[in-house]
Formats: sequence, structure tokens, C-alpha cells
Amino acid sequence: MSRRSISSLVILIMTLILACSLFAGAETSTIFVAIPNTIPSLDAGATNSGTAHMIIDNVLERLVGFVPGTNNVGPELATAWESSTNLKTWTFSLREGVRFSDGTSFDANAVLANFERYKGVGKAPYGQMLMNVAQVEIVEPYKVRFTLSQPDFSFLYKLAGAAGMCIESPKAMAEHKTAADPWGEDWFYDHMVGTGPYKLDQWNKTENLVLVKNDEYWRGWKGPEPDKVVFRIVPEYTSRKLLLSRGDVDIFFQIPVEDISIIDAMPNAHVYTAKTTHVILIFFNFNKKIGQDKRLREAMAWSYPYKEAVESLVGGVQLQGPMASDVAGHNDALFVYHTDLDKARELLSEAGYGPGDLSLTFFYWNAAHHKTLTELWQTNLNQIGVRLEPQALEWSEFSPFEGSRDKPCDMWDSESWPDYPVGEEFLGTLFEDDEYVQSIAPGGWENDVFSDLCILTRKVGDEAVRNYLYMAQQQLLMDELVCIPVAQISEPVGVSDSISGVATSPAFGAMGLHFYEITKAQ
Repeated sequence: MSRRSISSLVILIMTLILACSLFAGAETSTIFVAIPNTIPSLDAGATNSGTAHMIIDNVLERLVGFVPGTNNVGPELATAWESSTNLKTWTFSLREGVRFSDGTSFDANAVLANFERYKGVGKAPYGQMLMNVAQVEIVEPYKVRFTLSQPDFSFLYKLAGAAGMCIESPKAMAEHKTAADPWGEDWFYDHMVGTGPYKLDQWNKTENLVLVKNDEYWRGWKGPEPDKVVFRIVPEYTSRKLLLSRGDVDIFFQIPVEDISIIDAMPNAHVYTAKTTHVILIFFNFNKKIGQDKRLREAMAWSYPYKEAVESLVGGVQLQGPMASDVAGHNDALFVYHTDLDKARELLSEAGYGPGDLSLTFFYWNAAHHKTLTELWQTNLNQIGVRLEPQALEWSEFSPFEGSRDKPCDMWDSESWPDYPVGEEFLGTLFEDDEYVQSIAPGGWENDVFSDLCILTRKVGDEAVRNYLYMAQQQLLMDELVCIPVAQISEPVGVSDSISGVATSPAFGAMGLHFYEITKAQ
């Protein structure tokens, strides 16, 4: 055995010993969760980490939230709401008798204070989610009104989504702001004071975070809910899997597709598949030659290895258009491409390209599954005489690249996870770029009809009419082949058989675990 192998083995053993020492002697009142990454921040208004929000959402609550297992919006700290006919005014009746874990009462003042903090902190995407709010008014002690600058039927979904406003204690805000830090960002980085079922007990930044139950939680405690949730940072996948098989951890994430059947075969565990609205698309740069000739774009669509790509992804299904299939307004009549290399060659010939004549640059996020997808496609393109020049970008590079106006490549892939499950997030947010919607992936494509439809859908209160408009937008995008729809994916979660009650909304995927709803048997 080489020195490197011995060193790796020692590290693995030490990791397991350390992890097992924490998980040993687990009681049924404690759920142990193994997470692969460190937590960047606990400030709900500043972090876009999915793992952080899984923790935050069990401590803080929103006015409204997604009903577990669905994309439907239901009440949380608001009990009822109504909108004006022009969709510019939204009034919420607030839940009475609710207290933050520091004893402060929840009321309309708390909502206003949190809105002002979110706007003040202004971190994307949270500031962008609220940028359409012109004013928040206290109507009564337990009634608050939001006035929007532009009509927006999706405002409820934005409040419920990952970038929606989580409510912190206004007392904590006041006590921890300073002249240099008016929004208390330094303090909220590692503190939370909410109305939710749990509260932060301790956070060792490199090792673990512990939540304990909030005894004063307004929903009450029936008995089987866990008293404590322990999140342990275990970067090594094999260590997380072994801990689950030994019964030393109850839940863990990021399972490769080839291991799903292995975990399902464990005598004490199974895989829970968290549905998502997560989509993978290939974008074309309309400032390059491929954007000027639809035959080239069609050749690329016919050359893509859809079957192999879907099989390489966890819970993958081929996309029909650019929008997740389970979101209202999906167009089920759209044409679906399949792999046909002869058709691709024919289109290339019509466009004047013979074998070896065409080279295309392609940027992709340097994640394992994106590397696999790129290699699969490159194999097909080689067979039709097209040279693909791929360039992998780390996330720190890819994110600013994707939002840039002047892209150097011909094509790029995008893994889009909408902040809320409505058509606008797949259509306007991805393909339109104006003063109201800031496209996250501008590629030089412009269409006045599409722009008008984007504006119109935000103003339509009738769901049937709005869905018809969404279907028209999807048809237009596919008629012009602005992108190649690849796949919608799910997220596997390793779960101990002692755990029940796991249900996540597709809007949050695997990170949408509500531990108050989960029970653990002996």
C-alpha cells in the first residue's frame, strides 16, 4: 500500500471515530444529520446556501410557506391574505399570541422591521425578491399591507420561497445594530431568534451545529417530535454512507446515482427522493454565429445524448421545454427532441459545414455531473464532425460568468433552481432582461413578443389565462430554439428506517426538511 493510500485511510478512520463519538448513544428524541459542507452564514437575509436555509427554516418562519410535499402556498405567521384586483396591494392578517424565542411578541411591527432589514442588507437574491415592494404599512397591530410598484400575482410565492422574508426578533435587531453595522450583520451571522419550533443551541463552525426545541412554540408539542437536531459536518461521502449503515446518523445528502440501489438495499435505511423544480438547460449565445443560424442550433439539439444524460442524473427525466413539468402552466404539447445524429449531420450540411469545419466553445460548471454530461455530448459531436471546446469553471467563476452580458463562448450549460415554483421564474427570469426582471443568464436573444408576454403575465390575476400565456411563451422559446432543454432532476436523501414523516416541497428539494414533522422510532 502506498503512503498516500495509508494517509487517506488514516484520515477516513479518524473522521469516522470523531463522527461516531458524536453520534454514539443516540436517543429517539435526537435526530442526527450528516452534511457535506460547512455553513457559510445563518443570516437569512444574506446567505444563499441551501444547507444554511434548511437549518434557518426550522428556527425562523415566514408569513406564508409551502405545504410540505407540494408547491401550494399555505399560512405560517399570516393566517389570511387578500390582494387588490390590480395585484399591487397585498394585505395580511397576522397570527396572534406568537412569541419569538427571546419572549418578544410577533406583530405587524416585527414584519415592518424585518422588511426594512432585508431591504437595508440588500443581498441578492433577497433584495431582488423585495425590490418591487414600494411600501409596507401597519394597518392594525396584527394586520400589515404591502404595496407593490408593479402588479405581481406571484408575490405570495416570493414570500414563501427560498429567498422569501424569514422573520427575526425585532428586539434582537435593535439590540445588536451599531453605527458601523446598522443591520446587525456581524451578530446575525451566527445567531437566530425566531418563532419556529427550534432555536440555536451551539455552532462549532468546522464541526457541528445543534438545534434544540423551542418549548414555547406556538403550534405546541405533541410528544413524538425530536427535542434536538444535530448537524454534523462530514465531508467524506463514504464516511456519511458508513455512518448511516451503522445507525449512527439518521439523514444524509448528496448520494451519487450509482449508490442509490446500494443504500436502498441496506437493512436499516432507504433513499427518499426529494422532487425538485431543478432544471438543466444548454444556452446558445445569440451574439455568436450559432445564434444567427437556427440550423446550427437544431443540429446541436439533435446531437444531444438525452437518454444517456438522464440516466447519469439522480432522478432525471427529460425536459419538455425549458420549464419544470410539475409547475402550473407547463406546455405539454411542446415538441421533444431525441438523439438523431443523421438529422444533425443533414442540418450542418445545409448550413454549409462539413466534417471538421465547425468548432464551438462551451462553458460548464465544474461539478461531476456537468463534466459527465459534457463528455457524453462531446462524444456525439465528434461523430458528426463538430469539435467541442469545453472549459470547466469553478462556481466562483461560473456564477459571475452566467450573469455577464458579454460571454466569450458559443454555448454554456445552466443548472437553474427557481426561487419559487411559478412560470415567471423559468421564463422571465431566465430569458428576459429588463428593469423589472434581471435575467440570470443573458445570451443576447431579444424578442418583443416574448417581452410583452412577460409583462402581461405579471398583471393577470386569472390563473387559467396566465397559464395560457406561459404556454405561449414556452412555445415561442422552442420555436426559436433559444436553448436545449436537457433534464429535470431530483435529490436523493439517505434516511434511516427509524425516521418517518419526511416530506419536502419541490420548491426546496432535499433542503426543505421540516424536523417538527419528523419522528424517530426506537
